[in-house]
Amino acid sequence: MPSTPTPILFDYPGSPYSQKVHLFYTAAGITVRSCEQSSVLPRPTLEKLGITYRRTPILAIGKGIFVDSSLIIDVLNGIHGGLPADPSAKAFEVFSNSLFQVALRIAPPALLEPSFVKDRKDIFPILGAKDYASFRPSALADLKASLDVIEKEFLGSGTTFINGNQISLSDIQVAWVVRWILDAFGVSKEAGFGKEDFPKVYAWLGRLPSKQAEKISDDQAVNEITGGNYAVKESAQLASDPLGIPVGENVSVVTTDSDLGSHPQYGKLVGLRVDTITVELKNTLRVHFPRRGVLVKNSA
Repeated sequence: MPSTPTPILFDYPGSPYSQKVHLFYTAAGITVRSCEQSSVLPRPTLEKLGITYRRTPILAIGKGIFVDSSLIIDVLNGIHGGLPADPSAKAFEVFSNSLFQVALRIAPPALLEPSFVKDRKDIFPILGAKDYASFRPSALADLKASLDVIEKEFLGSGTTFINGNQISLSDIQVAWVVRWILDAFGVSKEAGFGKEDFPKVYAWLGRLPSKQAEKISDDQAVNEITGGNYAVKESAQLASDPLGIPVGENVSVVTTDSDLGSHPQYGKLVGLRVDTITVELKNTLRVHFPRRGVLVKNSA
């Protein structure tokens, strides 16, 4: 098999789930190059690649495209390793995803530019609610209860990290969203959310590794990807799949947590696995989706 090319991450500054991926590959010692995109549509570079899936981050390894931060982390860790197996990580991921939903009710309205709210209306309609500001007090109370769980239970044993004295995937799954909420929304400066209130949480966040991401230009990224190969070894195809659509059919793929039918990714179904579904675009790039949280249909 050809050597694995250096991964390229399409993201934008401040993207919360991109911060999760960045924290992972930094902790794991994996080199990943960042190709910065606009925080709102359109994203011409992704359009050049035939990618209509609208969320970031998106990872490219050769001609393989991987969407969803959870899948991206699984793929990178499977290829490069760097962090030990952690059976509790997926449970912590559920916790962090619920905390992200809380965060959607915490953002100060002054930070929500109209262009951003309009762009996200089919993904996060709550941001456009007329009474949005009224959601914040309850959301802050929800956040405080979650921070209390992290302080007293996740970090309650006094270890440096959640699972001991070395960083693990469990830390990655939780830390990104906590740090993002406290920093991006100014919550750390509000009464009841400071270092004196959650000393273990802040000490834990302070131990997280950081480094500046390597950059790659849009043109270089497009050239490397379209001129690359299928560098990631895939697991075996399922002999029987509940989807009921045979390999070779044209399909559309959308996420189930946004307006169904918005920003579909079209392609030929070429991979059905227990954890991923793969579609091949007309330019022969292959886009890999997680099985959870997507709706797949036949398309003309």
